[in-house]
Amino acid sequence: LQAKEESTVLCRICCGRNREFTMNFNGMDANGQTYTFIQMERPFKCTILAFCCLFNPQELTVKNGAGGIVGRIVQRWECFPFFFIPGLTLFFNVNDAQGMTKYQ
Repeated sequence: LQAKEESTVLCRICCGRNREFTMNFNGMDANGQTYTFIQMERPFKCTILAFCCLFNPQELTVKNGAGGIVGRIVQRWECFPFFFIPGLTLFFNVNDAQGMTKYQ
């Protein structure tokens, strides 16, 4: 098993945890050939919080080795816990390939 992030140096330095990247998880078959069995893609998103609304939330798309979408992880906003629970509270939905939320 090997995981490799593909992103630019500029994105890693300037955008930090909000950077765009593609991460491939590679395995090796019985013949010694390397193949990608999972790929994660995260586009650059400049998330803005304004007036209890979250604009342009972060997301991560998970694909199988053939390029088909397996699911998506999308940031969601909850106003009440953010203001009344100390520290930065982030919430995410885990959606299946059809866009239905499976986990919160």
